[in-house]
Amino acid sequence: MKPFIVAAACLLLAGAALAQKPAVPIVAQPERVPCNLGPVARDWNFAEGSWGFEPVGCATGGVPVWEYGTTGYIPDAPGRVWGTVLNGPYPANSGQGLRSPIWIVNEQSYLLEVWHYFDMENVYDGCNLTVNSEGYPWSPTGGYTVDEISPSSYYYAYCVDGEPGWTGSSGGWRVDCFDLSQYMQMPVYVQFDFGSDSSVEGPGWYIARVRVGGPAPSEAVCCNPSTGGCFLTSPDACMDMGGTWHPEWTSCDSNPCPQPGGYEPVLKIGSWLNAEPWHDWAARDSIPLQVAIDRPPWDPIVFVEFFWDSLGQWLPLGADTDGTEPWFDTQGNAAPVGNGWSLLAAMPDPIPQPTIIFKAVAHTASREVIVVTIPCAIDPAPPSRAKVLMQDIVTTEDDTMAMPIDPNGTDIDYVAVWAARMDDVYEKGVPGIDQHSHSVSHCAPTAAAQCLKYFEQVQGDYEITGGLGDHPLVDALAANMATNQGPQPGTYMSDWIGGLADWIDAHGGGYTLRPYRHFTDEGWSWTEEDWRRIRNELQRSQDVLLGVFWERAPGVYWGGHAITLNSIANQPLPGGHFGIDFKDPWTGQTEYGELDAGTGRIANMSGAGAGGAARIGATLIVCPREENPVSGGPGVPLYIGPNTYPEPIPVPLPETGGWFIHVVIVNTQGHACRVSKIAVREPQGVGEDPAVRPEVFALGPCTPNPFWATAAIAYALPSSEHVRLEIYDLTGRRVRTLVDDAVAPGIHQALWDGRDDARKPVAAGIYYARMATAQYRGTARIILLR
Repeated sequence: MKPFIVAAACLLLAGAALAQKPAVPIVAQPERVPCNLGPVARDWNFAEGSWGFEPVGCATGGVPVWEYGTTGYIPDAPGRVWGTVLNGPYPANSGQGLRSPIWIVNEQSYLLEVWHYFDMENVYDGCNLTVNSEGYPWSPTGGYTVDEISPSSYYYAYCVDGEPGWTGSSGGWRVDCFDLSQYMQMPVYVQFDFGSDSSVEGPGWYIARVRVGGPAPSEAVCCNPSTGGCFLTSPDACMDMGGTWHPEWTSCDSNPCPQPGGYEPVLKIGSWLNAEPWHDWAARDSIPLQVAIDRPPWDPIVFVEFFWDSLGQWLPLGADTDGTEPWFDTQGNAAPVGNGWSLLAAMPDPIPQPTIIFKAVAHTASREVIVVTIPCAIDPAPPSRAKVLMQDIVTTEDDTMAMPIDPNGTDIDYVAVWAARMDDVYEKGVPGIDQHSHSVSHCAPTAAAQCLKYFEQVQGDYEITGGLGDHPLVDALAANMATNQGPQPGTYMSDWIGGLADWIDAHGGGYTLRPYRHFTDEGWSWTEEDWRRIRNELQRSQDVLLGVFWERAPGVYWGGHAITLNSIANQPLPGGHFGIDFKDPWTGQTEYGELDAGTGRIANMSGAGAGGAARIGATLIVCPREENPVSGGPGVPLYIGPNTYPEPIPVPLPETGGWFIHVVIVNTQGHACRVSKIAVREPQGVGEDPAVRPEVFALGPCTPNPFWATAAIAYALPSSEHVRLEIYDLTGRRVRTLVDDAVAPGIHQALWDGRDDARKPVAAGIYYARMATAQYRGTARIILLR
C-alpha cells in the first residue's frame, strides 16, 4: 500500500488542474486466466442477488461509486451486477471499496475467480482487490494490467494509487483467478477497490460473479453443446472436441450437461409397469426398453447399456451393441438398419417397491457418455408373487366345469367367469384405412389407427382417437412414431411400440399396451402360447396388431409390414394351419393368410403379401379401460362369487358345444389376473334334463360398457322367480323396464337400446340396471355414449 498525507494530496490535486497530462501508450490486456475450479464452495452470482456484498470507504477517501442493479451503460451485461455508477460514467475523484462476506480458506476454497468488465482512463484510473485477514490487507498478484496505477506524482487515484491492478479497457467481459493458499485455515474477506483522479471519466468497473473453490481434477465433465452429451476428459481434449469443460462436475451418471434446442434423450419402457390395476397383474417374462437419441454422423453411438436400480445399486439388464433394428415399410426392400437402440430384458426379480428406476447409458465413438434414467410405478401386487394359475378345465358328470385355482401365495378375494360361444371363426369388425394417402411406408401408423378407430366405432370412444378423422389420425401417429425420419423410409419397431404407447398415455385414460417380440439376436422365440394369446385377446375384443417380416427365401426374413388382426379361426384347416384375416393398410381391405400356430409363419397371404409368406415378429395388444375388475368379460356371466379354494369352482356351461371361457381372479388388493381357456360341453344322454341351473343369483355387467347402440345385461336365476329388471338414471328416476315377468331358472340376457319406455333416445351418461326378485336385489352400472 502507498500511504499519503491528506493535506499533501490536496496540494497535488490542486496543481494537477493546471498541468497537462503526458500521453501514455495503451496498456495491452493479458489473456484471461480462469481458475478451472473443481468443487465450488461459494458462488456469488449477482444476477441472482447482491449476496451480502457491501460498499465501504477506503483509507484515503474518495467519492462513493458502487451500486447494485441492472445497467444499460455497458454491452452484454448478464442481468444484475455490482458496478461503479450503473447507468453513467464514474465521477472524478472516485474512491470506494466493495467488501465480500467472510469465509474460511481451505483446500476447497483457496482459489478466487472474478467475472468482470472494466473501461476507465488508461494508467491514471484503476481497480484491484485486496484480501483481508485479521485486519491485514494484502494485494495479490494475478491477471493485472499494470504493476502501478497512476505512477505520476502529479495525479492521484483514490484507493488504488501506486498499487498493482487493472487499468484501461478489458475489451469485454473476462475471468481472472487468484491463489489465496497462503491464508489456509484463516478467515478472510475480499475488498474490490476502485479509484480515479480529478479528470477524464468513463464507464468504470462492473462485477457479475465471484466464485471460491478448489482446483479441478485432471479429468472432469465435458459437455457437447450440440447434443447435450456428457463425457469425462481433460480440458485440452474437451476444447479440441469443441466441448465445454466443467471441472465442477466429476460424473456423467446423471448427465448434468444442458440440453440444447429442445433436444432430450428419451428412455421408454413397455407399459406393463404402469400401476393400472386390472390389466397387468400377471407376471411378464420380459421388459421392452428403448432409448431415443439423435446423434451427429461424426460421433455415432457405439453401444448402449441398460441398468435397473436395486437398493441403490445399478444392476445390468443387458446391452444393445449394434443398434440395428427391424423396420416396417410395407415393401420390405431393406435389411434392419438404424438407431434402434433397444433391449428386451428379463424382468428383475424381486421387484422393488413402490418404483423401479431404469437407466440407459449410450457410449459414442468420441468416448462421450449420454445417460438417461426413468422411474416407473409398479403394480402394487408384485408380479413375482401374484401369478395365478388356472389349471385345465374339465367337464364333470353334471355338465359343470371344475376350475381349480392355485393362488401361488396371493390372497384371492373373488372370481368371475364368463362364457362366449366358440364359433368356428371369430370376427371382430376392424375398420380399414388405406396408407397410400400418406406414403407406401406408413403401414405402422395406419395399422395403429385402424386399431384405435375400432374402439371409437364400437364403443363410441372419441378420446382414444383424439377426435381425429382416419387420415389425420394416421398423420398424428406417424409423428409420434418418427415414421420416415430414419435413414430409410418406414418405422422402426421400437418407435412403433413407443409411439403408440405415448399416444395411449396421452389419450387413453386407462388403456394399456402390451408388446411382445418374438425374435432375439439368437433366433425366433414364437411358441404356441403366443398363438393362444392373440386368439384369446382378440376373442375378448382387445385389439391385436401384428408386425410381420417378409420371407425373402426359406428361413430368411427382413423388412416388414404392420397389420391389424380382424378375425381368427378356432378350427384348423386340413393342413393343421389356422385361417386368419386382417385389415391390411396396403389395400385398406380385409386380407387373408394361413397361420402355423407352432412357428408364427403366415403362408398364402393376400394383400401386400401377394401370395408370399411372412413371419410374426411382434404382437401389440391394446386393452381399453375397464370400470372395475369384472366389467370386461365376453358373453354372459356364469359365476361371480368368492373364492372357494382349495375346492374347485363349479361353473355350469350354458349348452353343448365349444365355449370360450374367460376368468378374472381378483386379489384382496383389488388387482386382477385374466385367464382364457377353451371348454367343450358334450351332448347329454337321452332322457337327461338339459336345463342348466345356476347355483346363485347374479346380475352380470353390461356388455359392452360403455356402449353406444345396444347393451346386453345378463342375469342368472337358480330357481323360478318373478323378475323385475329396470334402468334408472343418476337422479333415481326409472327410465326403462326391461323385464317384469316370471322367469325360469337359468342364465338369461336382456337388451337395452338406450331408449326409455316411450322409445325415445335418452341422453348420454351413467345409468344403473336394477334387478329385483323375492330373494335377491342387484345393481349394475352402465355408461351410454352418443
